[in-house]
Amino acid sequence: MKRRCPICGAVILEKIGWTFWEVNVNRCCQTCRNAFEPIESPCCERCSKPDVSGVCRDCESWRTSGRAYLQKNYSLYHYNEFAKEVTTQFKFRGDYEIARVFSRPLQKQLEQLSVEEIIVIPLHEDRLQERGFNQTEALLQVIAQPYQNWLQRKEQGKQSKKSRKERLRMEQIFSLTADATIDGKTILLVDDVYTTGATLHCAAELLHEHGAKQIEAITIFR
Repeated sequence: MKRRCPICGAVILEKIGWTFWEVNVNRCCQTCRNAFEPIESPCCERCSKPDVSGVCRDCESWRTSGRAYLQKNYSLYHYNEFAKEVTTQFKFRGDYEIARVFSRPLQKQLEQLSVEEIIVIPLHEDRLQERGFNQTEALLQVIAQPYQNWLQRKEQGKQSKKSRKERLRMEQIFSLTADATIDGKTILLVDDVYTTGATLHCAAELLHEHGAKQIEAITIFR
């Protein structure tokens, strides 16, 4: 039986070999693989925003606000128009198989980091029921990567509907679960997309308040 690309439905042609940042071999077709743009230098040294030397404007805004507790975000690919379409398909249509497309590059990036705990960015319960799964958990589940669900989300409305200014100044949207053990630990947050960084910075701020030693993040797109 021929396997089809989970993104566009084209028949997948077998290919041998892979590069570090290549979208997982044989998980999607060549056309879709080529549409993903790996983030390369120059990029923001704090958040991986493409085509920026030094620190980007958003990261500088977080620094001056006194809320820059996220030390570093590692993103794999540009959030280009194709990536936005894939994210919509993955996140809002519940296409779980797309998580496997990113399994190899995500795993390779994780192997380069030394952390004590990995924490996923949660959905609000209503959003989870609507979609049927947390896309960030799916990214880790397909590579059998252990993680913690120590963050709980308060209802604040969809981030995709907020303006850039609203995201940068938004109040705390998370709380910790009763079983969370954060004090003195090196934490890695995982999410699918980094835009202004508001979601990750809010999570990092809460973890810092509870004694986290270092907080970094990995996202698929920036």
